[in-house]
Amino acid sequence: MSSGNMLKPKKTDRNAFLAWKRDMERKRYAKIKSDPELYAKYKENNKKKYQKRKEEGNVKIISFFYCEGGDFEIITSQRGGNILLRNGHRYTTKRLNTNGSRAWRCVKRKICFYYCEGGDFEIITSQRGGDILLRNGYRYTTKRRNTNGSRAWRCVKRKICKATIVTHNGKVKREEVHKCQPNYVENELKKFKQKCIDKAETEQIPISEIYTQTVHELRSTGFEFVDEIPDYNNIKTALYSHRSRAKKNKQENVDKSEES
Repeated sequence: MSSGNMLKPKKTDRNAFLAWKRDMERKRYAKIKSDPELYAKYKENNKKKYQKRKEEGNVKIISFFYCEGGDFEIITSQRGGNILLRNGHRYTTKRLNTNGSRAWRCVKRKICFYYCEGGDFEIITSQRGGDILLRNGYRYTTKRRNTNGSRAWRCVKRKICKATIVTHNGKVKREEVHKCQPNYVENELKKFKQKCIDKAETEQIPISEIYTQTVHELRSTGFEFVDEIPDYNNIKTALYSHRSRAKKNKQENVDKSEES
């Protein structure tokens, strides 16, 4: 039986039904595109639908989608176009930019307008004891904790930048473009200080040796800002204070356990 006379299969046979549905959609689209008048009307209707969804607030600006790094794969669709596969999601080409880059959008564009999963980030402790998220040269503080277990963060430069990021189960679920500039050097220096603090609180080796080891680790990564690392004399007081507090807290916990 030819594809032109293909009978509509039952919905219980999902694969056959979806194959039939895709085939019918391709034929309908080919028929519309072959007729200039129908094709013009088709594009006008799509434009009206888009404007309606935009007025209802169901469309997010695609420029707020941001994703850096990570593995992906590009395959060919049945129509001969490109499809990008990444972290279980599929994207089609939105536009080719003049600088050679390519913008992609989620294939489920009616319900999804920007999505990003994965990516590296690190959470450190601020001087006030709060959490700071470091990612791609930017710093974030907690905006809210959601009931589903996810966590929303906002850029620390909130006066000039409203960018937010959402994390869940150790992964980035959504990320917005920043108006401010990233500062990779500052983030790496904060990571350096946090490593020194963690070692001072948990290890019993001299503070000077902790500092030397951590500096050596940073130098071995090849970063070019080693000269900006704080001098030992400027950081040792803070490290001794953290070690002293950690010992005091540990002793208090021991005393409480003995009393109970």
